[in-house]
Amino acid sequence: MAKSTEQFDGPGVQEVNFVADVHLIQILGEQLIGSEKVGVLELIKNAYDAGAPRCDVWIEKVPGLPYAEPSAPEVEKLLGPVISIIDNGKGMDERTLKYGWLRPATRLKTNVKILLKEQRRRADEEGTRAEYERLVKSLKQSNGGRLPLGEKGVGRFATHRLGRYLILKTKEKNSAYEWMLRIDWDDFEPRTDDPVDLHKVPIKLTRQELTRDYGKTDSGTEIRIYGGREGFDWTEEKIVDVGRAISALRSPAPESQPSGFSVYFHCPQLSNVDFNVPTNSVPAPFECTALVDENGLADIEIILTPPPSLPTPISPKRWIDSIDLRQKAPKYWRNGAGNRAPLCGPFSVSLKLWIRRKEWIEYADWKEFTGYLDEFGGIGIYRDGLSILPPQISSKDDWLRLSNRHIQKASNVSYYQMWGSVDLQQELTLNLVDRTSREGMIETRPLADLRELVRGIVFEVERRVQETRDEYKELGSIPLQSIPLLKARVSKIASLLGRIEAAYDFSSDSLKINELLDASNPQEEIGRLAGSAESLQSDYEGLEEQVDGLLQAAGYGISISVALHEIEKTTSNLYHGLAGLVKRVSTLSASLENEGERLREVSKSLLNELKRIAPLRVTRLEKARSFGIRDAILAAIGAFRISWESEGVGFVLPPKPDDFTVFGSFGACSQVFANLFDNSTYWLSGLEPSRRRLAVSLRPDDHLVIVADDGPGISAAVRPHLFQPFYSLKSPPSGLGLYICQYYMRQMGGSIRESFESERIPGYQGASFTVSFPQKRSDA
Repeated sequence: MAKSTEQFDGPGVQEVNFVADVHLIQILGEQLIGSEKVGVLELIKNAYDAGAPRCDVWIEKVPGLPYAEPSAPEVEKLLGPVISIIDNGKGMDERTLKYGWLRPATRLKTNVKILLKEQRRRADEEGTRAEYERLVKSLKQSNGGRLPLGEKGVGRFATHRLGRYLILKTKEKNSAYEWMLRIDWDDFEPRTDDPVDLHKVPIKLTRQELTRDYGKTDSGTEIRIYGGREGFDWTEEKIVDVGRAISALRSPAPESQPSGFSVYFHCPQLSNVDFNVPTNSVPAPFECTALVDENGLADIEIILTPPPSLPTPISPKRWIDSIDLRQKAPKYWRNGAGNRAPLCGPFSVSLKLWIRRKEWIEYADWKEFTGYLDEFGGIGIYRDGLSILPPQISSKDDWLRLSNRHIQKASNVSYYQMWGSVDLQQELTLNLVDRTSREGMIETRPLADLRELVRGIVFEVERRVQETRDEYKELGSIPLQSIPLLKARVSKIASLLGRIEAAYDFSSDSLKINELLDASNPQEEIGRLAGSAESLQSDYEGLEEQVDGLLQAAGYGISISVALHEIEKTTSNLYHGLAGLVKRVSTLSASLENEGERLREVSKSLLNELKRIAPLRVTRLEKARSFGIRDAILAAIGAFRISWESEGVGFVLPPKPDDFTVFGSFGACSQVFANLFDNSTYWLSGLEPSRRRLAVSLRPDDHLVIVADDGPGISAAVRPHLFQPFYSLKSPPSGLGLYICQYYMRQMGGSIRESFESERIPGYQGASFTVSFPQKRSDA
């Protein structure tokens, strides 16, 4: 029996090739495309790439929905459901159909992206950006003013996900014929275990007489998908989702929307359903627009337009800021001596934000509107004005990492109160690459850079929202530092009511108290009110104890977060040292003893780190005592020694003779300085090395300590709220450090403030704080 030519008697080499199996179609269509909605949107973007001024999407003959007259006679003959995507773009010729549409992962569109990337790189290297801009203009002119959005060459296989059968008709301008392609996707389902090559499944491509009027453009493409697919049933909910996704396909920012391209959605069986996006028509009290350049510099405008329905009116406001967004996360952006440029390229942001309370939302059914935000709220990403990551999907993916912040603190903004867009120009953001699934972008450093910059803008809006809510007293909280004052007032009220009960003539009732009380026995009612006031005083005492405990825990937690960073470095050294020791044990090298000694020193450092945390801890059992202020500063310095060495932060320690004695909690005092050092370290870490300077000055005669740095200084935007909780320009913001500092200083009978100009340390142009201690013991 003759041997197969594919068999070898012995060693040998043969040439082989990759061969596409028919199963690839199912992978590209049914499994790669995430949902029917994504599939429809992908086909619409193909119409955009074809230069179409208009695209119409029809969903008809859906089983289970009321009957409606089909849009065309040929639809009546097709097995439902029927999805039609009809555009008036440039159409396709025979070559494009054969070597583009029927070729998975074709490079027809990708070649444009490759050319742009190469020319952009060369333009940046040679300083010839004008030539690159001329190339972009030329490419747009040849494609109806657009650059193609597609780059994977697989989007058309969404037709497989949407139905079992496909009819495609297309025509170029001035052609007397149209091309028709018919596909039965069942032909690509393997019927045996034997492999079937994709190219061996025949498809009929027909050139035929025109079957419809192609309108003013005299060109276009019509795709009809029909027959449905098992497991992918169309429901009213899915259709509404698709309709609203199409309504939200264009960027909500008018200036970013693609000109000359409109999409219309039709579902005759749901003729009474409104597919419009309510966020486009419901006024938002907060609107933000931001332009961010390629270096991360942002011009931000935030407008507050309070709704007239507010019971207590507040005035409209407008904030305009120019911010280097990289300063909000200096460690993330630092690159050697300075900050690196973002890799994402320039972009713009348009954002609407609502406060989720009835009086803040002008909508007939505010619960319906907030329900819509629950499902569809978020910040989407749009390229050339069309959605590549819808807000609905972006919020579920939590691409801005906002969900945990909102869970931790409800006053932080969430996706479910906003609607907005990040708008990209394709030719300026070529480093941001779409996922093949068409749901967002590939996780790369450019996308991480984009995320970090957008977060900075969101935190700016959040700060303005919190300011407004505080002004409107929407939070309804009593400032914690006012509890002693309230307790004193309630004590006076209780005493006053007690005297009225004992001495007032209720029979004559000259003050008309009986009318006010509306009680059968006014004197007893006054007694009950006095008792309630005394109980309220006890409640305030309990609340004050809770506040003390919470603030102490928060302060210690902040200190721990600093120290843990240092312990992590030391522990890492210990770990790697032990790993080296284990390797050397087997060889019994001469350096084994020295390595053991080194590890002992590292272990000792770890122990010292733990010891350095202890002085920062505040306990309610800690007794107030006298101590030197320099010792408290040294305890705080210990938590930053390693960070300052690695960050190159220079610290000027006050000379010993400048010391003075204070009375109070040593741990609380150390935390005050630790918080100030932590703030300075954060802002200094992103600056050039020559400005990473921090100094402390002691003024014993006045019992003052000045803490100053050479950083960017205190922003005018946050200055009015320096010592209020949860106001911060850090990314992400915390806003507790200075508030805790102020709380501890008040406990010690002192204060903390931004330094007067006369108090500033010469040569330090950044933030400067003055910590003032009482001249005498507070228990004297």
